Amino acid sequence: MKKGYFSFFVLFIVSVIAFVGCSNEPSNSHADSTVHYDKEFWGEWRNLNQTESWKINNNKAYLNEEEITITSISKTSDSIIEVVSSKGTSHLYAIRTASASVTGTVNDLSSSRGLGDGGIVVVVQNTDNPEDIHQVTTDDNGEFTVNDIIPGDHYRVKPGNNPAVNVRPSFDGEHLGTFNLRQGLNFKVTLEGVPEVMFTDTEYELNLVITNTGSEKCTAATYELEGDNGFEAEITDATIRESNLLRTIVPDGTVSIPLRVSCPDSGSTVIKNIYIQIEDINGTTWNDSVSMKFYSGKTILSLNSESDRPINGFVIGNGHTFAINSQTSCAIEVPSFDGDYIMVFAGAKATLDSNTECIYSIGVNSLAVAQSNLASSLSKPSIYEPNNTESTATRISNEQNIVAYLHDEDIDYYKIDASHVVSESVFLLVKDSIIDSTTVPAITDQSTMSDLAKLKSSNPKAITIGFDETIKNPTASSIIIKSASDVTKDYVLSVT
Repeated sequence: MKKGYFSFFVLFIVSVIAFVGCSNEPSNSHADSTVHYDKEFWGEWRNLNQTESWKINNNKAYLNEEEITITSISKTSDSIIEVVSSKGTSHLYAIRTASASVTGTVNDLSSSRGLGDGGIVVVVQNTDNPEDIHQVTTDDNGEFTVNDIIPGDHYRVKPGNNPAVNVRPSFDGEHLGTFNLRQGLNFKVTLEGVPEVMFTDTEYELNLVITNTGSEKCTAATYELEGDNGFEAEITDATIRESNLLRTIVPDGTVSIPLRVSCPDSGSTVIKNIYIQIEDINGTTWNDSVSMKFYSGKTILSLNSESDRPINGFVIGNGHTFAINSQTSCAIEVPSFDGDYIMVFAGAKATLDSNTECIYSIGVNSLAVAQSNLASSLSKPSIYEPNNTESTATRISNEQNIVAYLHDEDIDYYKIDASHVVSESVFLLVKDSIIDSTTVPAITDQSTMSDLAKLKSSNPKAITIGFDETIKNPTASSIIIKSASDVTKDYVLSVT
């Protein structure tokens, strides 16, 4: 009895020592299985200076792609978290978080099951965060919904006993298409080249990618393509367009169909689909679809800082985050909505060796003050202070511009009124800096060019870069209106 009692006592002491030695604080040690970060922290985050890119998943954190130990993590607002790590304290802004819901359809092409499309278990796993697993069951129509998805992350979708296929959701409310249950030969269709936001009445160049996800080759495949009513999807490859031929696709092989898409404005945000049917040489068919979200109406935020003093920050709101990475002049298109965006700047530093403080200007659906006029337009460095938090943010109304100063270790917050849609404006650029603008009627081949000619005559050296879709006017052949894709993403005057 005494010997047994002594053994129990020793085991008890060892257990107590082991328990006391375990830390309850977050850690990224592979041996520590107790580490867990709540789902609200999962995703991609960045600091204001754009020097720290964080990725946080279920039990690990990465700073600039290197695993790091977090000692504490907390949320300071809907889109900002505070992280304390071995590198110090960081205030991070949400780039992509687990905030989206997506849907999909399962279609049983096999003849053996005979149970319809309902009751099929679908497992969705985030390949960037293997612990992020969702298990859902299809309804009687074969439909399923998955919540808490991180847009932009890669996922594997396994419907029933079929092999998993790769998808990459891009927006909240996206339909991931059809997952066909069929052994041997199968397909999945996805979109590539989708921008952060898409607007109505604007053309986009995308790629429809068809992947053979099965184990057998598909011989001499053909396709049929159809868009939703009022939605235009033009195939830009003449051979693919005229022959409807995909040719033979081997397992894991892909075929890309280049598309030019545009969606007419209906006055509201819409989700549009492209439907595709694939048929092999034996007459077997597969159906799938892809979806896109188009916003109606845009708010344009123009920004200028001193030409040798770039500025860093974010525009956050309406489910999106737009990074401003070391810019001295830019225009950012954001979807208009009945609410505010938060615009925030930081990163200025004064040392013995350098000073990165700067004067800057913001315009909401109007031009920011020109770089050459920033110094004379600043009334005082403390104007709009204190605006160091979201709660003290300075409001900027529609068609207003402001001039402010970002001083050493300063953080400047603004609330941007995004409830007004920008008018059809033409921005004139010189060396990528917005220097003038005018408002004109809708841009068509019959548009009046008098206002544009006036801009040209006063700024004969204007240049622009990175445009598509040329619209010419026969009465003013030296002036071309182009839809910009890289600089202002609006109509731009190009002097030739």
